[in-house]
Amino acid sequence: MSGQAPAKEVIAILDVGKTHTKLAIVDAMTGTTLRDYERPSVSLSSPLGSQLDVHGIEKWLIDRFALTPEASRLRAIVPIAHGAAAVLLDRAGAVLAAPDYDNPAFDEVGQAYRVLRDDFSVTFSPYLGRGLNLGATTLLAANAGARSLRALRPDFDLCAVLGMATFGSTGVRVDLARLSHGSMATLSAQALAPRSGPGLGGSIGTVAGGG
Repeated sequence: MSGQAPAKEVIAILDVGKTHTKLAIVDAMTGTTLRDYERPSVSLSSPLGSQLDVHGIEKWLIDRFALTPEASRLRAIVPIAHGAAAVLLDRAGAVLAAPDYDNPAFDEVGQAYRVLRDDFSVTFSPYLGRGLNLGATTLLAANAGARSLRALRPDFDLCAVLGMATFGSTGVRVDLARLSHGSMATLSAQALAPRSGPGLGGSIGTVAGGG
């Protein structure tokens, strides 16, 4: 109707943390918070050990948007993640594995991971415990028997570790490329080579990080 002010656009801020997942709907112009939602972040048991409740967060997020009157005026969703975790996806975008970075199963691959990983001088990624390195996460999934398991398509590797779209905001330390050499890391080439087995299935196309 003539004379009416245009509806204000809103932005959704999705904050995924170790203990809580939060969604804030804010005014895109003023930054004023219009709505706040929150749920506990939980880990689920699986054959791979404890994993992030990715599907639970997805369902909760869809439900919250359905209840939000401003959803039709949504301009963008801004994701924020704390800590370190990696969600491994197949080429169709389905979740193959999302290990909790505190998963004790990481201790079982810890020694092999330390042997395979490149030195900090070529990856610029320090060694951390359990699932705090992306290489440890992919090695854990590979040992579970994934078929053709790779952390990233080769053509995405270098752009991803340089901080482009594939990784976004993530606390997980990326150690799958030798940045000083412009090539795949030893861990990528040896431990994550295509292999056969029953386990997860599929071929991993992207890695999304968060915590």
